[in-house]
Amino acid sequence: MSCQKIKGENNNLKFGLCSDKGGFRDSMEDAHCTLLSLPVKGLENWSFFGVFDGHCGDEISNHLSTELINSILNADKQLFELFSSSTPSKLYENRIKDAILNGFLDLDEKMRKIIVKTNDPGSTAVACLITPTQIYLINCGDSRGFIVSDNEIKLATQDHKPENEFEKRRILEAGGKIKQANNCKKPTYYVYPPTGMGGLSMCRALGDYRMKCNLEKDACEQIMIAKPDIYVFERSNELDEYLVLACDGIWDAYENEELKQYIDYRLSITNDLESICFDILDTCVWKVFIYNN
Repeated sequence: MSCQKIKGENNNLKFGLCSDKGGFRDSMEDAHCTLLSLPVKGLENWSFFGVFDGHCGDEISNHLSTELINSILNADKQLFELFSSSTPSKLYENRIKDAILNGFLDLDEKMRKIIVKTNDPGSTAVACLITPTQIYLINCGDSRGFIVSDNEIKLATQDHKPENEFEKRRILEAGGKIKQANNCKKPTYYVYPPTGMGGLSMCRALGDYRMKCNLEKDACEQIMIAKPDIYVFERSNELDEYLVLACDGIWDAYENEELKQYIDYRLSITNDLESICFDILDTCVWKVFIYNN
């Protein structure tokens, strides 16, 4: 398996990353962002990581990997100019969450005008903005993240799937359609625009503008929306262990607790995070191959 591996360390954080298109795709549509230190005065001890799972092309995912953090910071420039290395982020928690939300929505609208829409590409996003005292865990779509602290999964994102009752109501009211796939071994649902062409198995993403065309609905009421869920976790240097961000290719093969147990076992043997990521990816490719055959 040919793959990209990256590692780094700074701000009392250490990360490992591994990415690969898998053995069954013609091209790589996913992208990532790994900023151990934000290149902004006052935010040098903040970090940002993201995994962007593209579909119908890599235009959206690649754009997110470079521009999402900038869009978040630009959504409230006055706020982020307030910070120094010692400013507690909790004092401005609600404004930071608003900046993240507006950063997603602003960038989605900007990309509508600049992205070549030959295939109407889109991308999910799972990311984390890490301050010295807090983690803002962010999810839009069916990629997923979780945080392990004191040997437990303390926080995990929830997938945005069209069969979820809250999502289903919005999709139908916006004119979308939901259908169950007939050729899947486990129940899988797809959301479609009114034309009935080009279904997707998630119902939140950036891009996918054919599903954001209802002129009677605002940006967060469309069939597909770019609104992320934002979770806040208070950091503990004594108890916190690790954080996982991954696209749905991982979660097709692992449940949260199963992946935690595997990572715990590997960490008991090695602190090479790149190697652990590679092993997870390799296992997922073969699990999905065996499952589908």
